[in-house]
Order: sequence, then structure tokens, then C-alpha cells
Amino acid sequence: MVQIISGLFIVCFGLLGFSVEIENFLITGFLDPFGVVFSFVILMTGACLVYFKYSTRKKTNNVLNEALSMYRHNIEINTMVISNKVGLSEIDVRRIIKKAQEDGLFPIYADMA
Repeated sequence: MVQIISGLFIVCFGLLGFSVEIENFLITGFLDPFGVVFSFVILMTGACLVYFKYSTRKKTNNVLNEALSMYRHNIEINTMVISNKVGLSEIDVRRIIKKAQEDGLFPIYADMA
């Protein structure tokens, strides 16, 4: 969550840089290419940070939802089925579930097949 919020702040700074460059262009009639490129790089850095962190959170939530529903029905978590449904590798699915077990979302003794 911290990365998403910091990415949004970086996007705001990039937009602020663009607005300063536009204001400078309207006053002087000269466009500074370094300022435009720098503002664009800052804007895209923040946008990439928000996008990739959000997509990671979304995939993690999908894996955990599937694992919880499997655990409720079978008392067993089949990581191969989850990886096929979500579109991640089985290693990533096991890593996400292991992290959830360490955080206390799943019992430590949950059987992963």
C-alpha cells in the first residue's frame, strides 16, 4: 500500500512539473526540452510503480481467495489448480501461500498438494 501511495505522489510531482513547463512556455514562448523529458520520466516512474504494485496485489488477492475457498471445501490446497486459474507459476503460488501462513491467514498445518 505504501508503494501505491508513494507512486501516486510521484505522479503528482510529474504533473506539477508538466504544469510548470506549460506555464513557462506560455510566458516566454520557449519550451525547455530537458524539463519536459524530466517531468515525463517522473510521471511514468510513478505510473509504473502504481501499476505494477496494484497488479501484484490483485494477483495475490486472487491466489489467496482461491486457496481459502479450496481450504474451506477440501481442507487441502491444490497449488497446481490455483496456478492454472490465476495464471502464475506454481512456485509463485506456493510463495504467496507461505507468506500468508507466516502472516496468520492460513493455519501452518494446511496441506498443500
